[in-house]
Amino acid sequence: MSSWHTATRVILLGLAAIFVQATLFKALLPAFPAPNLALLLVIYLAFKSSDVLGAFLAFLLGLEVDLYSGVLLGPWAGSFVTVYSIYALVARRLFVESYITSTLAAVVATCLATLVYFLLIWSFLPLPENILWKLTQEAIVTGVFAAPFMVFFDRLLRAGREERKTASW
Repeated sequence: MSSWHTATRVILLGLAAIFVQATLFKALLPAFPAPNLALLLVIYLAFKSSDVLGAFLAFLLGLEVDLYSGVLLGPWAGSFVTVYSIYALVARRLFVESYITSTLAAVVATCLATLVYFLLIWSFLPLPENILWKLTQEAIVTGVFAAPFMVFFDRLLRAGREERKTASW
């Protein structure tokens, strides 16, 4: 993550991801859980860059999710930074361009982020019923959508870098 232009694109892409996961997926497939697209963006950031700006963007993406949920401010931010930190350390040892890697990373990240989230809100809010069943469903759905959205994020964010390289004053 080398520029603030890319950071702005990530923040706007995070807002779009939250909108899509909360409205379009819920409207089109109301019986199924929506994939956590903001978390997929955090995984993408961890795989592509492991710097302070990436961690800050993961924090901001978590705050966006917290602001949209309207419950507490901070638990998703903490969850996303935790996932980013772990995946940024592990990404150096993985072949992150593989579809299988992105799918498994999304399933594990969904479980990890949800676990951290519930640990952070445990004393403030009651846990929902059937949490393990809902977590399993969301993890599987997020894993299914991981590979296509990783390619989408890569093309969209890489296009921004290439536009700036070809622009001249």
